[in-house]
Amino acid sequence: MLLTQPGLASSALGRKGSEPPGISCSCEPWSFSQNDLDCPRHSLVSHRGLGSAYLARQRDAFDGRVFAALAAYNGGPGNAAVWLDLAGQDNDLLAEVVRYSETRTYLVRIYELFAIYRGVYGGGG
Repeated sequence: MLLTQPGLASSALGRKGSEPPGISCSCEPWSFSQNDLDCPRHSLVSHRGLGSAYLARQRDAFDGRVFAALAAYNGGPGNAAVWLDLAGQDNDLLAEVVRYSETRTYLVRIYELFAIYRGVYGGGG
């Protein structure tokens, strides 16, 4: 998912110790507190663990429906619930009823990449 974020360059990820002067960020992945959220290294874009945990929470909230979880991840869980009510069990219809073009594009791109990955590496799902 990290590579699908619009406009994300590898230089945006930074390195430990590359924070602006006056900002101390010595925390490590998976071991941060609420105060660490002000740290530039802990945005949803640069902290893969936090984004993954949020996506997992959305997956659980939508009973394992990955497509709905992706819609919630990008467009918000409240919106995704409305879109899911409109679409029922049909993922193609879910992509169509999404009201935000950015989220609709995100869903299509993620699923295209998933299909390519599955074709190259095999597997179900």
